[in-house]
Amino acid sequence: SRLRAVSPPERASTDVREIAWPVDDLTVATRDELVLDVLRRPARGGDGRILVTEDQRVVGIVSPSDITRALQLAELEPTS
Repeated sequence: SRLRAVSPPERASTDVREIAWPVDDLTVATRDELVLDVLRRPARGGDGRILVTEDQRVVGIVSPSDITRALQLAELEPTS
């Protein structure tokens, strides 16, 4: 969404750092944290995305649509 806010003619000369979310504004989680625990934290920047890290390296991003899809799949799973 931040890239779409940059007009097409300006995109060729816009650095990523000009439109990227600052890391301090993002929700960051480790691979071992439970999604529910992370979602209970106050909302931060990043359009709802969660930056996943391991040893201070980014290993993935979880988007709101990833969480929605997981919840939908969980509803389809039979309960025992």
